Amino acid sequence: MSRYRVIHCLVWNDDKFPFVSDDCQLIFFHLLTTPLSTPFGCYKASLQALAAEKRWPVERYRQAFQEAFREGFVKHDERHLVIFLPNFLKYNPPASPNVLKSWKKIYDELPECPLRAEFFQRLKAFIEGLHQAFREAFAEAWGHPSPIQEQKQEQEQELTTTTTAWPGTKTPAKPGIHKLTATTTPSAPGYISPKLQTAIRAMQVKAFHCLAEPTETNQAFWVAQLDLLEQHEGVSIYACLLDVDAYYASCPDERPRTVKEAMRRMKAALEVAVSKIVQSQNSRERRVPHAKRATG
Repeated sequence: MSRYRVIHCLVWNDDKFPFVSDDCQLIFFHLLTTPLSTPFGCYKASLQALAAEKRWPVERYRQAFQEAFREGFVKHDERHLVIFLPNFLKYNPPASPNVLKSWKKIYDELPECPLRAEFFQRLKAFIEGLHQAFREAFAEAWGHPSPIQEQKQEQEQELTTTTTAWPGTKTPAKPGIHKLTATTTPSAPGYISPKLQTAIRAMQVKAFHCLAEPTETNQAFWVAQLDLLEQHEGVSIYACLLDVDAYYASCPDERPRTVKEAMRRMKAALEVAVSKIVQSQNSRERRVPHAKRATG
């Protein structure tokens, strides 16, 4: 297990953390640094064990933990005793591709549960925004999900492949539209894929959570955004959402206050995120010919 954790100094500039109780702040640091944790911030631990380690009465620990949960600092599966710190990877990424590979064995020992699956999807999206060596390491070590994950993915795939065309047309829908609107009943309004809903609701900036609601307005909005992203090969909506989340987490004064404003700012931020990713891809492509000439 990793012996160290990174805690950003700007945690005290956060719009929530400085204003929670002292117990809540202390519990957050405890959850971040406990020896029961894993190098990637998702682990199995009971509140009783954590309270005993802290030398606190269980009820005091539980109250502070519940406050941290309400504020979004931690996610918890009480039934399976799984704890997940949503922002952990942002400040504690894998140090190398080999480290990323080593995480898989620890991950496999976690109980099968929705929170474990959510962590896997967040890790996958996070790695997509890193260097190619990390993406290759992830594909090699993490590319094969557990049987339960495969079953869930097959069920989701069934939801997103039942309808192959818009009602009344003979041509297949565009891929971006297809992913969002395909349902077992073509007339069902407001459908947004569960995977995308989970990614939006996992954002630490809760002002954007309204965009995960299954409304026709949100559906039309995400159809347009996915169409934009599909014009650029290799650009992931989930990597872009992480980029948007990181920006607005550091700029609380710029966060949207209405659904309409959330759409406008999300659209602009996605365009910026796409531009950054495309520029990064182009930069890598330009470096490759130079490297070949240098070694030729």
